Amino acid sequence: MLDRQVIHYKDDSLRKLGEFIARKRKACMKREDVALKIRDEHHVEDAVLRAEWAAQVETQTAPLKREWPKSVDMVVKLTLV
Repeated sequence: MLDRQVIHYKDDSLRKLGEFIARKRKACMKREDVALKIRDEHHVEDAVLRAEWAAQVETQTAPLKREWPKSVDMVVKLTLV
């Protein structure tokens, strides 16, 4: 009896996973179609978008600069003393 329940839950889980993936794929395809239509309306080339994307990634993943390293170190020392 326990084996049948395990097999049923396994089959049910796989079916639900398949339905979930199908829903997500369908939604993704709709968003892609909308994005491609917008891109085509504005006559933007893929090379331009890729260059802009690379610049954005580079800017957003750059390490943050410490603006006042001496004053920060001084505040930390004063609070610890």
